[in-house]
Amino acid sequence: MDWRDNLIADDDAILDIASSMRRIAVLGIKPESRASEPAHYVAKYLVEQGLDVVPVPVYYPEVTQILGRDVVRDLAAVGEVDVVDVFRRPDDLPQHLDDLLALRPRVVWLQLGIRHDEVAEQLARHGIRVVQDRCLLVEHRRARARGSVSVSHVDALVLWTHALDETVALLKVLGVPLEREQHDEGPVHWACELSGVHLAIYGAPGSERAPGHREAGSTLIGLRVASVDASVEVARRHGAKILSEPDEYPWGRRALVEAPDGRAIELNQAR
Repeated sequence: MDWRDNLIADDDAILDIASSMRRIAVLGIKPESRASEPAHYVAKYLVEQGLDVVPVPVYYPEVTQILGRDVVRDLAAVGEVDVVDVFRRPDDLPQHLDDLLALRPRVVWLQLGIRHDEVAEQLARHGIRVVQDRCLLVEHRRARARGSVSVSHVDALVLWTHALDETVALLKVLGVPLEREQHDEGPVHWACELSGVHLAIYGAPGSERAPGHREAGSTLIGLRVASVDASVEVARRHGAKILSEPDEYPWGRRALVEAPDGRAIELNQAR
């Protein structure tokens, strides 16, 4: 077998790894005090999926547990693992090479933005598979959704009208608890939650419409999906126009696709 075969870039092979792993050591994990950083919340996600996560922090000597699990300071003490998920700067990777070779995990996974071809080659020559510059959280979500695209519920309904004030006044009289909102530099609108569905009403001037937002009287339907990326690929294969490719937002992942009648469909995936 050519050692280059252990450098995994094929999409299906990456998804196979993400779907089959069971025990993962997270090298460079950060504690709860850094909960907003990928080096913490990726591991937290894996724990929430029922996977066995071994925290291996590099710093934070005072921390003894992360995510309710005892930390391990030495890779050699980790034991058998399927994947070592690495959150280290590329320049720091060579110092871990000997420990990774001694541990011999099935896969060394370098997180999104991390690549070191020389270290990857050494690992691959020793029979260890290597994934570079990929987010394990994203790929695990994609792996879970592969072969099936599911919608859990409708979670948003957005209306555009030329008669914003009159429409809002009528709905409020009818008992809809609308409140005035404005996000950053976006347009003023009215919104509320109704039985778990987010209702938003905007005025229809074209200058305030984002991609997929249509003329007065049109609607946008928001769907909560298992995987935005998988849903977008299915929509693309069916010939739908992708108005907005998947991207990260504070609440999760989002994309916009256009239905054949021109209606926008918003796909949302919670963190």
